[in-house]
Amino acid sequence: MNAGRRADELDQVVTAINDMCADLANSYEGLRASEARFKDFAEGATDWCWEMDSDLRYSFISLSHQHYSGVPAEGVIGHTHPELYARVLPKLDAHEVEHWQHFNRLLETRQTFRNFEHKWVRPDGEVSYFLLSGKPVFDAHGNFAGYRGVGSDITERKRHEERLREDLEQLVEERTTELRAAQDELLRNERLTTLGQLTATVSHELRNPLGAMRASIAAIKKLTRPANPLLEDSVAIVDRSITRCDNIVGELLDYSRLRPLRREPTIIDGWLGHLLDEYDAPPGVEVRRELDFDAEVAIDRDRLRRALLNVLDNAAQAMVAEAEDGGVPKDHVLSVATRGAGGRLEIVIADNGPGIPEPNLERIFEPLYSTRSFGVGLGLPLVQRVMEQHDGAIEVESEAGLGTRVRLWLPLDDGKARAA
Repeated sequence: MNAGRRADELDQVVTAINDMCADLANSYEGLRASEARFKDFAEGATDWCWEMDSDLRYSFISLSHQHYSGVPAEGVIGHTHPELYARVLPKLDAHEVEHWQHFNRLLETRQTFRNFEHKWVRPDGEVSYFLLSGKPVFDAHGNFAGYRGVGSDITERKRHEERLREDLEQLVEERTTELRAAQDELLRNERLTTLGQLTATVSHELRNPLGAMRASIAAIKKLTRPANPLLEDSVAIVDRSITRCDNIVGELLDYSRLRPLRREPTIIDGWLGHLLDEYDAPPGVEVRRELDFDAEVAIDRDRLRRALLNVLDNAAQAMVAEAEDGGVPKDHVLSVATRGAGGRLEIVIADNGPGIPEPNLERIFEPLYSTRSFGVGLGLPLVQRVMEQHDGAIEVESEAGLGTRVRLWLPLDDGKARAA
């Protein structure tokens, strides 16, 4: 009886042990399946998982990290974060180094961190940006066991942000430039409006007495025949002064009133030749011409004539002033040339006078700016406006002591450009 009972108890024990072994085997298989599943997730994800031990040395890192960092797992596991960054630190700026040191302080003080962004330089020199999150791990007794966390590559996002930032900066710069241009244009228009109102009043108030003075001078000439040489010189000075004042009023009116062009088809060389035939150059200034553009262009003859005379007068007066100031004696030459080049007509006026000092050259197109003791500084601004109305421009090159070259150009249509 006792032997049979013991056999039954032994069978029950064996059965229980077998059941326990089966349960353990099932649990082991489940654990292996879970481990395999975790490994598949870790190795198949674009992000990576990482783990540190209690000494803050990497004990695990998934394969995705190698793809983005360029460093294999064996180059990471067993190393601390400062050891991994020893090669990278010299390539970081001061702000990035301080950022990296802050991250190390988080690890040393066992703090949880999320979305810690930092810069990484791959062994091949390519720059990447990573985002890390992690939390400290403690055992059943509350002892620090290390860190576990995840990382991701955000390089493309950072590059996209950088492109957006550059585009935004460029857009801000463009808008700022446009705003400044609009502000300058507004101020310019306000100045022109004020100048126009002032000019209308001044021209009326000045031209009437100037006309009376001119008539009186003519009467004096008639009444003093035969002429007294001393009186004749004085009358000539008054007459020139009246003409100068009248020209100043004319410049103010021309600049303050922007009227549309009246274009006429014009054979440029012939028209310019007649203008030069009539031009009264000062004594001591030789005018030479080299007209080489035998084609027709639509121009406002009156306005372009006024612009050319302004340039010619500026050059001639500069050379006369140089001679009067006791400069090195030389033959003063004022040359005028025409040519077709690059789809445009060019009228080039050059002199061998004193030239324009560089500080003044930067300001020659500013309205009311002048270095002369007479005039109101509207000559070249007026020329610039006339050329812009013709869809062209004025270009000035000058060197102190060697002279000045002024290029007035007008665009040509395709047919005339090909012929030129």
